[in-house]
Amino acid sequence: MRAVIAFFGLLLLASPSRAIDTDDCESTLVHLRTLYELRNLMLKRYTSAYDVERFIDQRLEQLREPTGDGGYRWVRWVRPA
Repeated sequence: MRAVIAFFGLLLLASPSRAIDTDDCESTLVHLRTLYELRNLMLKRYTSAYDVERFIDQRLEQLREPTGDGGYRWVRWVRPA
């Protein structure tokens, strides 16, 4: 459950606020599609917590927007142990 809440928080933070244009609409649609895919995955009868966490990790990787030099446009914040 914490992973899902963290995913939603990062999803909101990953979309920079700016004037509405086509890029913003496309970004919003990508985020909305991701939420629906996550909902669909969680409603399946035989989905495990591992499957949901793996889906979230894959989407976060995409949302971080990897650059060609091995870095990322957005950084994932990890709380120290």
